[in-house]
Amino acid sequence: MDFADLEAHIDSSVKMLILCSPHNPVGRVWTREELTRLGEICLKNNILIVSDEIHFDLVYNEYKHIPIASISEALAKQTITRFSPSKTFNIWGVQTSVVIIPNRDLRERYNREINSIAIGWATPFGIAALESAYRLGEEWLDQLIDFLKGNVDFIQSYLKNHIPQIKLDLPAMAGFPGTWI
Repeated sequence: MDFADLEAHIDSSVKMLILCSPHNPVGRVWTREELTRLGEICLKNNILIVSDEIHFDLVYNEYKHIPIASISEALAKQTITRFSPSKTFNIWGVQTSVVIIPNRDLRERYNREINSIAIGWATPFGIAALESAYRLGEEWLDQLIDFLKGNVDFIQSYLKNHIPQIKLDLPAMAGFPGTWI
């Protein structure tokens, strides 16, 4: 991440940074050092961080997802973290997600806005699906990650053997399949 370039583009009109962690679509898992530096920039400039962490559980075992809000108490108070089991556990239809807002004032403002437009209410089915996925889905998730790794290995091998002009570029910190170049 080019932090100097990021800082050069920040002025007083910048109020929010939307972070995708791990990054979508390439699956890059941000390091603690990168998240810390990004957080310092946001704190220094009073920028709210909205961290989309919907892919946090689709990370290969050799990498570790670090929620930006876990870096420090100051960052936790400046961050809205969002995630959901919908992509990982293929339960889109229940339309249930989690929003974590440690800062009480920010959480109250968020809740007022959500309630004012009548969204944000989970269904009993959604709650049960979310709880079941995170309590009972570890074996399924392990199999899914192995399956995804197998797909990447197959694509790399196929391209190398049949279409060598196309390269599959896997990010250095890949959490799941990479990008086409």
